[in-house]
Amino acid sequence: MEIELFDLGILVGNWESISLNPTVMIHRNGENHQLSIIYMNETTKQVSPSTYEIQEDEDGYFMYFNGKKLRLLIAKD
Repeated sequence: MEIELFDLGILVGNWESISLNPTVMIHRNGENHQLSIIYMNETTKQVSPSTYEIQEDEDGYFMYFNGKKLRLLIAKD
């Protein structure tokens, strides 16, 4: 399968779900991009943020989530 890299800059910003939980942010940190997920517990009202570095290799973009390597792909019409 041929992978076409895309510009991560097009994804930078805040992404909110319809129910506003969780909020997802993609932002730059120097030369790198990071993905942050902010989840609010409805019972305790406590916020739990998590941030992951988006990395790149010869097969495209990925990040490690709970010890697993996850590929980042954009679906094209």
